[in-house]
Amino acid sequence: MKKYFETRYGAGVGQEVVAVHPHQEALWATALGAQRIEDALARFDLTPAAAAIPLLDAAILRFNHDPESLRPLLSPDDALNLRGNRMVLEQIRRTLADHDDATISGVIEDS
Repeated sequence: MKKYFETRYGAGVGQEVVAVHPHQEALWATALGAQRIEDALARFDLTPAAAAIPLLDAAILRFNHDPESLRPLLSPDDALNLRGNRMVLEQIRRTLADHDDATISGVIEDS
């Protein structure tokens, strides 16, 4: 079951949806400072950009400055590798930073 980040902006007209696949859950949870992906994503519940960006910044810093702590959590099935996963978080951050009215949600599930 995939879980999602959903970013909305432009008075709700614009939308960006990013899937967190099961093989990425441990990596993303740790990068976001949580034990489980559900705990990490629960921090985002229509969270305004100003509150969400520092959480994403901390995760991106972990990828940039402590990649060896994340490497054991990288699934062999993850073609994105560490760099690609970091770039996905950077894209979410960019979307939030580019739109003053942006909000982000997490723990949207799809089977």
